[in-house]
Parts: sequence; C-alpha cells; structure tokens
Amino acid sequence: MTILLAAPTCREKDYALDRWNASRRAFFGYGDLPICLVDTTRDDAPPTYANFLIDYLSRQNADYSVRHVDPDWHVICTVSSVSQAWECIISEAHYRNVDYILSIEIDVWCPPDTVQTLLGVAEATDAGVVTHTYPYPSMEHGLHSLGCALIDPKMFDKDEKFFGNNCKNFEDLMWDRPNELGRGIVSISNCLRIEHDNKMSLEHFDKSGEV
Repeated sequence: MTILLAAPTCREKDYALDRWNASRRAFFGYGDLPICLVDTTRDDAPPTYANFLIDYLSRQNADYSVRHVDPDWHVICTVSSVSQAWECIISEAHYRNVDYILSIEIDVWCPPDTVQTLLGVAEATDAGVVTHTYPYPSMEHGLHSLGCALIDPKMFDKDEKFFGNNCKNFEDLMWDRPNELGRGIVSISNCLRIEHDNKMSLEHFDKSGEV
C-alpha cells in the first residue's frame, strides 16, 4: 500500500513544522512516507519559504516534493490557496501512482497509530475518503476536514482544476466526489488523540490569504 503524505503550508505555520515532522516520523510502520508540501506564502520570486522547506526536508533525508503557488487575494483566501495547492498534490499523487493521500495539515499533530487506523477503515469500507475529527476553534465536537484525512487520489483526474472559473473548490469536491462514484465517506471520532495548534486564527486567514 503506497501513501503520499501531503499538506498546504506557508511561512506563518513555520512554528509547527518541527513537531509535525516528529509526529509523522513516529507513525507505526509508515515513518518514511513520501511527502508533498505546497507553499502558499504570497511571495516575491524566488519563493523563499519553499526553498527553506526544500532544505529542511533534505536534511531529514525525506523523499519529498515541494511546490509553490501564489494565491489570488481577490477571492476568499482559503478557497484560493487550498484549491491551488490541491491541484499540485493530486498531480504529485498521480505522478507517484500512490494508493492514497494522507492529508495532515502542518499544525495538526497525529499519534503513531494514525495511518493504521485510517487505512483500516478505508480498506474495510472501500470509502473514497476517511476523516478523523480534530480540535478546532468554536467547534465543540471538532472538525472533519483536510486536517486529518485519507483520500483516494484516483477519484480525481491528474490535471483536474479546483480553482478558477466554473471550477468547484477542492474541499467541496472532497465531500461530493466519493458519493458521485458510489464510494462514500467515512468520518470517525474519538479513535485518535489528535492535537491542533490554534495559533493561526480565522481572523488571520481572512487578512493574509495564507493557510
């Protein structure tokens, strides 16, 4: 079973990178997953934070891909940056021909049994997406989203667009596509002790255009 660990990120989440890296290396049986990080920092050329990530991951002896997108601040920032980033992630998953994408955002830290738990549910149910709740501001019971999810990339075309005119953004498609294909979505809670650092507030998202 081949899995690509992926996340959009930006300079403002730099504080979380070391702990995210430590948690992913502790995954039982999956501590060396290939990584795809997409830098969404709005930056002048060259993309300095993307270059930092390349250096950082190379020092971890990781199998990695780092890409950079420049989000359009004229639209809702999270829709722009997340959707553009996921175009890169889906493309990388097809290039590597992996079975699943493990989406764990940089400020979400998961326990060692995360991959085994999500993969077990996916294999038992044939779900196109398996999510696990993680703590989130103002949501008493946590959030089911891209913070912790296992996704079958074959549900999406290699060059599919999730941002732009007449495109449905990726977060909406993540919920719709599995049902369209008869695969379904399984959302689980209280199986994993997941932490989420809330340093970047929703107010920051609205102002900065970075996720």
